Amino acid sequence: MRRYHSDNGTYSADLLGTATVNFVLRRAAEPATPWYLYLPFQSVHSPLEAPAEDLALYPQLQGPVQTRAAMISAMDKQVGAVTHALQQTEQMDDTIILFTADKCALPLTSAKLTRALTLPSVACQRCALRRGVRMG
Repeated sequence: MRRYHSDNGTYSADLLGTATVNFVLRRAAEPATPWYLYLPFQSVHSPLEAPAEDLALYPQLQGPVQTRAAMISAMDKQVGAVTHALQQTEQMDDTIILFTADKCALPLTSAKLTRALTLPSVACQRCALRRGVRMG
């Protein structure tokens, strides 16, 4: 069973990327109307699964490291497709793209390893030492 695919058999990064490209192409017909788009890829969140063609890009890696690398590649391809659509429709000059992350790494069994993987942050998620603390 391939859980990383949606009900229609499409990997989620591909599904979101294709829908976004289609949106950008449709919006090109109304250049005077501003628009906002929020594209929340869930890579590299659980479940850690990736398409075979992206896993094949990293034969030197194994296990979760290979899967995470493949998930990032799948997402990166879709970010490239979106930026290409913006360029193709001459909307790139009027576009601001922000890349953000929702949180840093999960706590690991080794505090030293967690700190090493989350630099320059000083801590992991659910920790008050993160770069920001939500109030209320």
